[in-house]
Amino acid sequence: MNLIGLDIGYGLIKAVEVSVDKNKTELYNIAKASASEINLLSDSEASLKRGKEFLTDFVMQNDFLGKIVNVGVPQALTYIKISTFPNLKGRELENAIRLELEQESPIPINDASKSFQILPKVSNDSDKVDVLEVIAPISLTKKLLNIVKSSGMKISVLEPTALSNTRGIIDEGIDNPSTLIVDIGEKNTDIVIYSDFALRFTRSVATGFESIVKSVAQELDLEIVQAAEYVKAYGLVADKLDGKIKDAIVPIYSIILNEIKRSITFFETRHSSNLIRRVVLCGGGGLIPGVVVYTANFLSVEVQISNPWNRFTSLGRYQDRQAELEDIGPLFTTAVGLALKGVS
Repeated sequence: MNLIGLDIGYGLIKAVEVSVDKNKTELYNIAKASASEINLLSDSEASLKRGKEFLTDFVMQNDFLGKIVNVGVPQALTYIKISTFPNLKGRELENAIRLELEQESPIPINDASKSFQILPKVSNDSDKVDVLEVIAPISLTKKLLNIVKSSGMKISVLEPTALSNTRGIIDEGIDNPSTLIVDIGEKNTDIVIYSDFALRFTRSVATGFESIVKSVAQELDLEIVQAAEYVKAYGLVADKLDGKIKDAIVPIYSIILNEIKRSITFFETRHSSNLIRRVVLCGGGGLIPGVVVYTANFLSVEVQISNPWNRFTSLGRYQDRQAELEDIGPLFTTAVGLALKGVS
């Protein structure tokens, strides 16, 4: 059986196909394409038509074998919250959760798709239980279903990218150190914390790679395309171009770093015995040169770049291209997590 993880972003569309055979998960296919000229997440009819054509071409050109696809819903377009409830039982707990979802929904309740997941208890003797609550606009889910169906594929799961990123990095079957994951996307940066076998914190910041590029373009009087190339080539490395690119990036990246620091403080204040032990960077921003060292120096914690290919038992036909895969790994973290949904 083959499954596809489809990550629809503002700048890029990424897909990963996995071949599943018993307990073996083999990387079968990967693909990406620029979607900057087509906003697949727009509500307009013209955008819907272009989106259908674009995705149909994308599927045909990349020879996907599977037809079942799991699709990511951008965290910034969903309402995700971890709430704490008294340790009620059965239907009583479910009713309390549904009541809170209705009361706190930022979307009119009849226009919202709602779901929740009761998380593993942090302590066996705890009288509290954490619940992951997710609300998404029905209009968005219908549009994604429509676009994907037109390409000849069938959606199995629509999932917030916060959950996909976690699965693309962490083997949830083993005990992991408390980990903060930072997905620096085109328009937003998503921050999640995984601890005690579950996602325990989420936050989305309206600052991303696009903001970084615009800052470089403005400070150095460059065209956007050229500024983007400079960011990708020189990034936060101080001895490149006399540090001019780094100096232009720092004010914007500091916004992200300060949100990360606030997130760590918020979490550790409530979980004093479970401190953040590592930070993992993914998304396009994870490819910025020098970003690991700069982030580690700012946060004083171990920082890694995402390598989602470790989540497969075999790289299949990509076995001889491991270095190439590692170079683009951060871009495909969400898609890998989606492809592995329900598999591992």
